[in-house]
Amino acid sequence: MRKLQIYKEEQEDFSYQLESFPSFCKSKNLSEKTTQWYHYILRSFEAFLSQENMESRPRHTTMDMIRNYVNLASSDLQSRHRKFSPLDRLL
Repeated sequence: MRKLQIYKEEQEDFSYQLESFPSFCKSKNLSEKTTQWYHYILRSFEAFLSQENMESRPRHTTMDMIRNYVNLASSDLQSRHRKFSPLDRLL
């Protein structure tokens, strides 16, 4: 029973979810660039949660946590979006 509990706790961990994220993106036929972008955002969010000593299990993430992250990281997010945006190649 203890092994099952540890396994379940691992699955709730943000890092575990990030490891399986590329496979999920591939199953949804997302492009490599999109997958990289999403992965970057999620890794940054994980670092933010750690830095702010906030709960880092996805199930416990709140909208306030996300708003705080977006407010603090908005300029970095905008510059990264411009870098990875497919619109830049079209214009």
